[in-house]
Amino acid sequence: MMRANPGAAVPDNHSDIVLVIAGADLGDTSYLGYTANYAAYVHYGVRGNAPRPRVTMVAQRWIAIVGAKAAEVKARLEP
Repeated sequence: MMRANPGAAVPDNHSDIVLVIAGADLGDTSYLGYTANYAAYVHYGVRGNAPRPRVTMVAQRWIAIVGAKAAEVKARLEP
């Protein structure tokens, strides 16, 4: 889902990102992040709002997420 990010250009497509991922080799390190100008406020909480560190929580589960998706792809490819 794309949302407006005031003060920063947001590309209409993700072709650069797709090309980087497609060109990655097994064992390569990938760095993910967020660029929304309000991301730090959401992540750490502000003005009485509770923190919502979703990126950190996903990063902590990354091995399990990749393992589950790899198993899903493998199941699709098996006859």
